[in-house]
Amino acid sequence: MALQLKLTHEQSNDATILRITDDTGIYSLENITGWGTPNPRTADVVGFSTTTAGKYHLGVEITITTSDGVETEYDPIDLYTNFSDQLVFDSGMVFDITEDLLSLTALPDGVWEIKYYLTTADTEVEVAYVIISLFIDGTVEKKVAQSFLDAVFTIERGISQENWDEIKESLIKYAYLIGARSNPSLAQIGKKLNILRTLENYTIND
Repeated sequence: MALQLKLTHEQSNDATILRITDDTGIYSLENITGWGTPNPRTADVVGFSTTTAGKYHLGVEITITTSDGVETEYDPIDLYTNFSDQLVFDSGMVFDITEDLLSLTALPDGVWEIKYYLTTADTEVEVAYVIISLFIDGTVEKKVAQSFLDAVFTIERGISQENWDEIKESLIKYAYLIGARSNPSLAQIGKKLNILRTLENYTIND
């Protein structure tokens, strides 16, 4: 069988990095879809500007749909140019996607579609790809976490009617966050984005 790319992801706690990890593995009798002969080798990956026959381009394309329903497709990321140190490995390559790679000031919350792909360097024929979709909420999560921390300090000072309203507001924010995450699938993207938009409005001044 041919190369079959696999990908996992993890969002940093401070919402500044989306880490994607190549989980394809090395070719073996137990993993015949992995990197390495007779499949393409990571050692044969080159930058997008190189068009040598027998070489490959490895890239990521990201499309983000924000809570207002606007879908933005960003320029492909050349993984060799940006992460050449990772391509010395045949397994567990780690690519940290930051706002700089997308020419942004922050990673936006919303539904992300990530295409991880390998093409021939000379003809740009697609050799293998995988697409994952995920719900990113790091920015509002930070605000909700801070709101909870403030509520804890409020409780320690003693509960009054005034600060009870502050505590309830923190609980409402948390409930919206859990609601957005409650469905592990992305089948109801519209509902997730609606909840995200409400939560963004709740935390706009936080």
